[in-house]
Amino acid sequence: MLERKERMNPESEERTGGRKTEAPFRDEERLLAAAREMEPEIPVPEHKFEAHVRSGIARARRSKRKRLRVVWGTAAACLLLLLVPVTMSVSPAFAALVSELPGVSTLMQWFSGDRGLQNAVQNDLIQPIGVTDEHDGVSFTVDGILADESRLIVFYTLQSPEGLEERLVPSLHTGNGGDLEYVSKYSDPNNLREHRGGRTKENGYIDFSLPVGQQLPERLIVKFRPEARKEILEPPGFSGAGRMSEAGLEEVDRSISWEVAFTVDRARFESMKQTYLLNETVSLQGQKITFRHAVVYPTRVQIEVEFDESNEQQIFGFGDIELVDETGARLREMGAELGTNRQVLDFESPYFTMPEHLKVQGAFVRALDKSQLEAVVDTETKQMIKAPDGRIQLEKVESIDEDIVMLQFVMKGVESGDLKGYVPFAPEFTDGSGRRFKEQEKFGKVSWSASSAELEEGVQRFYMYIPNEKYVQPLSFTITEYPGLLREPFEVTIR
Repeated sequence: MLERKERMNPESEERTGGRKTEAPFRDEERLLAAAREMEPEIPVPEHKFEAHVRSGIARARRSKRKRLRVVWGTAAACLLLLLVPVTMSVSPAFAALVSELPGVSTLMQWFSGDRGLQNAVQNDLIQPIGVTDEHDGVSFTVDGILADESRLIVFYTLQSPEGLEERLVPSLHTGNGGDLEYVSKYSDPNNLREHRGGRTKENGYIDFSLPVGQQLPERLIVKFRPEARKEILEPPGFSGAGRMSEAGLEEVDRSISWEVAFTVDRARFESMKQTYLLNETVSLQGQKITFRHAVVYPTRVQIEVEFDESNEQQIFGFGDIELVDETGARLREMGAELGTNRQVLDFESPYFTMPEHLKVQGAFVRALDKSQLEAVVDTETKQMIKAPDGRIQLEKVESIDEDIVMLQFVMKGVESGDLKGYVPFAPEFTDGSGRRFKEQEKFGKVSWSASSAELEEGVQRFYMYIPNEKYVQPLSFTITEYPGLLREPFEVTIR
C-alpha cells in the first residue's frame, strides 16, 4: 500500500528507455540567455526530458539498452513552463475535439512554440482514447494521443490521495508488455494540478520519441509505477543559475503499477513522411561531416549525420544549426541522438507547410583534438594534472557524507557566443591502478552552476560526485563535451 506523506514537487523529466537520465528539453542556449536576465541567485533546475534532456543544460551521459545517447537542449522547457502560454489558433473541428478531452486544450498551449506540433494538431493527428486504470486510491487515464511514425505524445489525467509520497513515473511498452527503446519527456505536473477534497488531480503529457528505424507499434501500453523520492542535494555554498537533476529515485514496489492499453489509429498518419537522400559532405576547418539523409515527419524532422573517422578532431555537436526555407523562415533544432561518429538531429517540422526550398545551415561545431580527450586529477593533492588547456581547474574536493565525495570544477574562457552549460566528463572513470568506477547516481544533485555575472565573463562550474573510497591516485576522466569551437559557415540543401 502506498504511504501518504507530504510530497516534494517533481520537475519535468527526461528519460531514456524508461531509465533515469539528466537532461530534459533542448535549447540550452535560450535558457542561459534567459538566465542572464534573472536574479543571479535563482537556481534554474534541469528537466529530465526521461529528453534523458543530456540535454538539459545537457550532459553526455545518457544510456539505453543499445547505449544510445540522447541530448535534448536544456531545461529551457522549465522556463517555458513558467511563462504564460500563447493561445494557438485552431479550426472549429479541432477545438470541438480537444474540448472533449480533459486538460488537453490547456496542455496544447504549451506546444505553441513548436510550429510542427501546431500544424500536426490542426491536421487531425490527435486521437481520443479515454481509458482508465484505477486501484489503490489512484486512477490513471489516457485522455488522448498525438502520434506519427516517430513520436507519441500521451495526454493523461492522474488522480491520487493528496500528499502522496511516491512519485509515479511513466514508461511505454508494446501491447504484449515488451520493452521499447525511446526517449521521453514529460510536463511539470505542478502547472496543471488542483487539490480538492483530499485528492490531487493533475493533467499532463508524456512525449515519447522513438529512435531512427523503430516504428510505432499499433498496440501500446503506458504504465505509471511508484518511485520514492530522496532529498535534493546542493553543493555547499551553491548559488546562482544552474541545473539540478531530479531527486534521486529508489523504486518502492515494482509489482504495483497503473497500466492503460490502447490502439493507435495508424491510418491517421500512415505514409506521412518524406525522405530526402543527401549524402553531402561539408568541411569545417578540415573536419569532414557527411549529411546522409533527412526524414520529414508531421511532428519533427530527423537528419542523420556522420563524422569522418579520419578527422583529427572529435566532434561533440553542432552549435547554431537550423533549417531555413526560401523566405528566410527558420526551424529550430530540438535535440540530438548522439554517438561518437554518428548523430541524428531533430528539428521542428514543416511537413504540413512544406516550402519549395529547404536547407540546413550552421556556423560552428563543438570539437576537441582526439589526443586531448582525457582529464586527470589528483583528489588528494587537489590538483588538475592533465586537461586540454588551462580553462578547467579543480576548485574543491569535499566529502558530502560517508558515501560521496564532491569534486567542484571551474571552467573559464567560454566564448560569449557559446551559451551552452558544460559538464565535460563522462560518469565513468578509472583510478591509478586501472580500476573502473562510476559517478554516484542515486540522489539529487546540482551538476552545473553559474551566476548571470559569471556567464557574462565566460565562467561556469560543474560538479562530479564520486564514491567515497580510497583511490590509487590519480583519477582519469573521458571528456565528452568541451567548448572548443570550430567556426566555418556551412549549408546543405534538402530540397
